[in-house]
Amino acid sequence: MGAERLLEKADSHSDPAKARAALDTLRSLSIDSDSFSTRLKTIFQVFDISHNQLAHALSFDPSYISRIVAGDRRPRDLGVFAREVCSYATASHPMVKTSELTAGLTGISPDTLDSVDACESALVSYLLASGRPPERSALNHFLHRLDEFDLATYLQTAATDNSVQEDMSDLPFRSTYHGVDGGKRAELDFLTLAAQAEQPSRVILYSDFPIADIAATDPDHARKIMAGMAALVRKGCMIHNIHDLHRPLNEMFLGLEGWLPAYMTGMVTPYYLPRQTNEVFLHFLRVAASVAVEGEGVAGHANEAGYLLTRDAGDLAYLHKRAEALLAHARPVMRIFRVDDASVATLLESLAQRAGEAPVEVGSQTFRNMRIQAWPGSHAVINKTNDTAVTLLVEYPPLVDAIVRYQPALHLNPQR
Repeated sequence: MGAERLLEKADSHSDPAKARAALDTLRSLSIDSDSFSTRLKTIFQVFDISHNQLAHALSFDPSYISRIVAGDRRPRDLGVFAREVCSYATASHPMVKTSELTAGLTGISPDTLDSVDACESALVSYLLASGRPPERSALNHFLHRLDEFDLATYLQTAATDNSVQEDMSDLPFRSTYHGVDGGKRAELDFLTLAAQAEQPSRVILYSDFPIADIAATDPDHARKIMAGMAALVRKGCMIHNIHDLHRPLNEMFLGLEGWLPAYMTGMVTPYYLPRQTNEVFLHFLRVAASVAVEGEGVAGHANEAGYLLTRDAGDLAYLHKRAEALLAHARPVMRIFRVDDASVATLLESLAQRAGEAPVEVGSQTFRNMRIQAWPGSHAVINKTNDTAVTLLVEYPPLVDAIVRYQPALHLNPQR
């Protein structure tokens, strides 16, 4: 500790690079291999880095990188290795995306991550920290919310919300919207029109616009969106929601958590695209039988985004084909079954036999209303046992992996 304090003082008086390297080395002395490999895996996932790419860039053998990630090997100089990995990670994306990913992973405000050096230093500090990574807390919050959720209470509350009750008869057949507030208005108008249609319809949703800022600064909008989704569910619409999961893990859990009430109805299926679309252009698509809205923007410029809501027959025909084509490329994040679905037991037994090993019991002493079993590298099954009696079959690999490695954080308040 004394050496670290001396080096922190020396940072401003001597060679900053040498001081940082010495600090990294000192910090690495107290890092256990499990913590380091867990954080390293998270950086690989968040920044979409492959073992082979990193090995080639750092002139290492790929098997050496794999052993480090698995926790079977420790780099000779952990501090130097950490900085090389983080330097590669921050150079693998445009600056705007690097800042966004680093902020989501470390919890540091994006305003202070205004340079590649700042992002690199933040990632090194994250990688060399000891103890459980913060993403575990995000998963802990998600699972506790799932454990406590009650479908009857949700539907009763949603039924009294009049967010999608307003008269839309004066809205033009083609309407344009701009900026963050315009995007919110376009989405609510879409839900209102879809909920007021004469017949239920198939609904397809997709967006890769950032969600963390809106969820944190405008919880009332998130409530209105969920009220609109509840109205579609009550109408009998089957909803296919394609998530953008190529995000920091905490933002991924934030998005999934916001959709939990809709998922528990069994009328909404979450999907993901196995490959990231791109890191510059943003896309927004909502399609129902009688109305659709599409939007586009550029990363880091949400206030310049534009949206078109349309009920024109020609527009709808085009956007329906586009949405169906997008859904054809998607894979399910999880499948939700009501307990009275006779096909569930056969499907789960088949998947368990294919996995070929005994499941891991997750959080058996932690949750009151659900049981979690996970087959590493394959799938996880969450059985809700209270009034919300559903089975969730989780198939998204990073989410399955996070559940397998889950360690309950009992000191966290899931209501916060």
